[in-house]
Amino acid sequence: MKRKPNNKRYDFISNRLNKYSIRKFTVGTTSILIGSLMFLGNSADAAETTTTTTDTTATPSTDSPTTEAPTIEAVTTEAPTTEAPTIEAVTTEAPTTEAPTTEAPTTEVVNTPVQAQNLEFNADNTELTGIATSGQVVELHLADGTIEKTVVDTDGTFIFRSLTVASEEVVSVITVDGDVKSEAVKVTANKIVEATTEAPTTEAPTTEAATTEAPTTEAPTTEAATTEAPTTEAPTTETPVADAPITAATTAIESAVLTPDTATVDQTTAKLNTLSTPEEKKAVLTDYLVQNTGVTQDAAVAQLDTLNLDYTNLTSDELMAALLQAIATQQDATTVAATPVSLSTTSFNNMDSINLDINGPIQTLVAAGTRTLIESDAVKNGYINSATDATNAYATLSGRAWEVDSGTPSTMANGLTAVPEGTKVYMQWIDGDGAVSPIYMASTTNHLSSVDGSQVGPGFYAFDLRTPWVDSNGKEHIYHAVGDQQYKLWIQDYTTINGNVMTMFRQAGGFYPGSFVNSATAYNLGQFPLLGTNMQRTGIYMYEEQKGDYMTKPQSEWIVDTAGPLASPSVSLQAKNSVSGKVWIETGAGDYANSGTGPNDNLADPQAAGYTVVMSSLTAEGAKAYEAQVNSYPTSQRGEIAKALLIAHPEYISATVSGVTDVNGKYTLRFPTGTLNTDYIYGYVVDPSGVVQQTYSSYTTPEFRAPNSNLSFTPQTAPAQNLIVNPMWYNVNFAIVPHTDISLDVLTYDSTTNPAGPDVSKVNIDLIGSTQSPLPLKIEWTNGAGTVVKSVPITDLTQGEIDSELVFSDLATAPVDGEIFTARLYEGENVISSDSFIYKITQASTNQQDYIDTLVEPGLPEPTTIAAPLNADGITPPAKDYAPADSTTLPAWAVVNPDGTITVQPDATVPAGPVTIPVTVNYLDGSSEVIDVVVTVAPTLAATYIPTAEAITNPYGTATTPEQVIGAVTVPGYPTTGEQPVITIDDLTLLPDGTVGGNVLIPVTVTYPDKSTDQINVSVTTEMDLVAPAITIDSIKAGDITVKGTSEPDSEVTVILEDGTTIVTKTDQAGNWSVTVPTITAGETIQAISQDANYNVSDPVSATAPIVLQATTAPGTGVEGQPVPAGQQVVTPNVSGSTITSTPVNGISVDGTGQLTGTPTGLTWSNDPTAPNYETQTVTIPVTVTNGTQTETVDVLVTVQRDTDGDGIPDVT
Repeated sequence: MKRKPNNKRYDFISNRLNKYSIRKFTVGTTSILIGSLMFLGNSADAAETTTTTTDTTATPSTDSPTTEAPTIEAVTTEAPTTEAPTIEAVTTEAPTTEAPTTEAPTTEVVNTPVQAQNLEFNADNTELTGIATSGQVVELHLADGTIEKTVVDTDGTFIFRSLTVASEEVVSVITVDGDVKSEAVKVTANKIVEATTEAPTTEAPTTEAATTEAPTTEAPTTEAATTEAPTTEAPTTETPVADAPITAATTAIESAVLTPDTATVDQTTAKLNTLSTPEEKKAVLTDYLVQNTGVTQDAAVAQLDTLNLDYTNLTSDELMAALLQAIATQQDATTVAATPVSLSTTSFNNMDSINLDINGPIQTLVAAGTRTLIESDAVKNGYINSATDATNAYATLSGRAWEVDSGTPSTMANGLTAVPEGTKVYMQWIDGDGAVSPIYMASTTNHLSSVDGSQVGPGFYAFDLRTPWVDSNGKEHIYHAVGDQQYKLWIQDYTTINGNVMTMFRQAGGFYPGSFVNSATAYNLGQFPLLGTNMQRTGIYMYEEQKGDYMTKPQSEWIVDTAGPLASPSVSLQAKNSVSGKVWIETGAGDYANSGTGPNDNLADPQAAGYTVVMSSLTAEGAKAYEAQVNSYPTSQRGEIAKALLIAHPEYISATVSGVTDVNGKYTLRFPTGTLNTDYIYGYVVDPSGVVQQTYSSYTTPEFRAPNSNLSFTPQTAPAQNLIVNPMWYNVNFAIVPHTDISLDVLTYDSTTNPAGPDVSKVNIDLIGSTQSPLPLKIEWTNGAGTVVKSVPITDLTQGEIDSELVFSDLATAPVDGEIFTARLYEGENVISSDSFIYKITQASTNQQDYIDTLVEPGLPEPTTIAAPLNADGITPPAKDYAPADSTTLPAWAVVNPDGTITVQPDATVPAGPVTIPVTVNYLDGSSEVIDVVVTVAPTLAATYIPTAEAITNPYGTATTPEQVIGAVTVPGYPTTGEQPVITIDDLTLLPDGTVGGNVLIPVTVTYPDKSTDQINVSVTTEMDLVAPAITIDSIKAGDITVKGTSEPDSEVTVILEDGTTIVTKTDQAGNWSVTVPTITAGETIQAISQDANYNVSDPVSATAPIVLQATTAPGTGVEGQPVPAGQQVVTPNVSGSTITSTPVNGISVDGTGQLTGTPTGLTWSNDPTAPNYETQTVTIPVTVTNGTQTETVDVLVTVQRDTDGDGIPDVT
């Protein structure tokens, strides 16, 4: 199978979704947030004194909207009133007809703050430390007018970090307590010894403007010798100051740190007001820190602990102010500012680093299937280090990039704010032969100079293009600013620190953003080509689009003007309280060389009919606050400060009026009487689909100002007023710069590694993007001669891709070997995207070799070899060698040999089915292509056959053998001849030994000859044991404490005592059992019962402790010749049922009950009164007591008395 690969290229589209955040809020933002807290939560005595004055050290505002000369009023101290307390920033009021007056003084004394002391710069002037009163604000006034601010720590110290202060520069330090400032303390920075060998320049910056140099007549050697005159910049002191923090910042761009706004501050403060315990307040601040900085819960707690906040005594406002100050401080201490001025820090420096993403990841940077991106940063690689380098360096393109706030569209000394340092800039170029280059990337830097008049000033970028790219024809392409080389520049949309979107809307040269422009052109916008060497002093200009509704009233409160535009607003008496102008779509026509004013409405510019113009103005109170709190800051900081102020005080917006343009693009917006402040207006344009448009106007950044405050970017004719019917403005025009999110990509083929050839019949393009321009779009194909061979208007992207297909057979002239075809996407007359491919006749394009797809059995002992591919006619192609197209995806069981053969040997683990192996063919002429071979892996024997197993049953006591289990397994249908499957038992220990009844499954593996395997379980049943176990109990006797006996091994024996107590034990492997019992008494009987493992129970057995036979005797009495008295119990056995027998002695005996019986006779008496047998004598009767096997013999003693006369009365007296 033959195939051509998709080429891999990268292209860039200006996509509004492609954003990155400058996740940092400057001291300016924090000041507004803290200021808002103070404004909302001030104490009653905070407004007792109103002071109006002018701070001569403050940064002058170059674009403060006003039509009247400012008036500086004397300091006025007013008596206290009963009005609600307010705190207003210092303002300069408009002139009045009333002379300045001083009201009667009050008893309140204004205490001037103590001046800062112990002021000291560090060695490189990047830090300034000092001592002042704890809690006060300290201002640092730099020589260029910039004002830095910080707060004195609780220990009385303060520090400004990340400063850019020149050698021996004099700065001023002022302490601020409320509205009162101390006298300034002057400090001289350290002298820095120069550490550069760069010779001083002699050319003044103003003479470098592109309009004074003739690109077509000035030789490179003349420019090379040109150097610049010395300026106030101290380059040798800047480099060591700026290098270190930038390195630190670039390592800290991973963490996404959110930007707090005043709304969230107010919500948190309100919540704090409802809490009473320190623990509750700390928990709320912890949550705020987590949500607004991205740190973990544990890190937030640790950071709060370092602040040592007094939750009991500090107010809610003070707690929030301290936290906001700490966040800003830590960011300033650890990162580089996103604005050109240094940001101050405070002593809250113990928090963990809060990372800043100055130029974070672009979410959708490149389109799929586009060319490789090349980083070619000439500053980063050291090729350009100075303005002289930028002037003379060969094969470079350089310039600067700005955010258009207030200034001019020139490319030097324009007063604009540079884009955040590190912003990525992209460049692409088209060579004279139509070959389109890869895309190059560089990043802006502020390191080389801080002087706005320098061509390497803030926002400088430079591309090092010395390394050529080589096309399929072997031609090396190097950009060196010759006349037929075109270039384009762009910056992706990015999000500012206040949440707005910066998007490109002007390019120098070329005017139209992101368009290709010739290196040598009569349309000069400040760029300067050193022809044959480089392009320098180009420019990129970014428009700030407001996000959110903070610049307007809520849309439900908008006033919709349906009356339409005034016919002649400049002279109309109906124009009072109105703003009029027109809106058009800017094509660049007529303005390609206009760098002095905003664009003109030329014939080629379509009128924006049906577009909506939206404008807001400020109340008198709002204007006063805006002037004091926003316009007092440098231009670069006003946007974020204005947003914070207006979010906190939406009531400052007096009205928002909208109206739709007529067929000529004209509009008039009529404001209610008293709501139009002509010096404080903001406006923008929305297209019919509701998308906010980027425009040339006075409102290239969301700020309230007069329509004529930024005339260099204001569409002509300039805004003006009819003073008779003021307040009003007319000629407030908007020139829309379309934001087109479309780029062009040639599919499959390119100018480098994938040329088209004779085997290709057509080439397609891909239109990447979605947003379509209001200007006409078209695609033009040109051939190698530059002739347009196809032109297609684009109204629908999908259909446009189909219609733009380049079919070679449709061409008037057939393609020739090495010819370059270029596709260009036009927006109006501006080329905004381009791509190219080369038509080349190569061995790769003329050969049609292919493999024969192969079926291979898995698990074979020997590999299978697939033959090398042949052309369709059977001829061997002129291939140099073969190799895997992608070695990372080549199966481990396949080897692509250099001769084109492929060795395959899949084992049994490889799944069955087709596997495509791409192979690169390298031809003798240096061309190459990728062809495929499909190897189909056949199913394994295991996948073909299914084994079965018969169940096994054994009687109890019979062990299961391996042979039984193996013999139970069969493979139905398997051939009986040849090598047979091998059956193995996975675990022999699972085989039953017959001693336990029940069922078990024995896992068995069937291994086939191809090494594939099957698993099956064999069921084995051992029958249950139904015979009761036998049990014995040994004899016992009184006094024993152990009872033992025998039964079946592993049986459970239960011993039962006479009192019912049971004792359970187990027999050992020999069947013996033994238990300990209480001491056994005579006659006690103990039983035992056994139960085996199958729950069979034995009959009980017992043992009794025997009793020892004993008999007790008692003496008897009788009278000679008389029957013994009845009832004499003379023998008593201890065991009932015993037998008593005796032999009569002298007529006396003991009967069976143990009683004496008989009549004493046959006794011999003595007549000697002293003899023992004279009157009494004792008769002994032997008695035998028998009980079972026991016999006891006792003697019974009977005393017989003499009865001589036989009268029954004994002789004894």
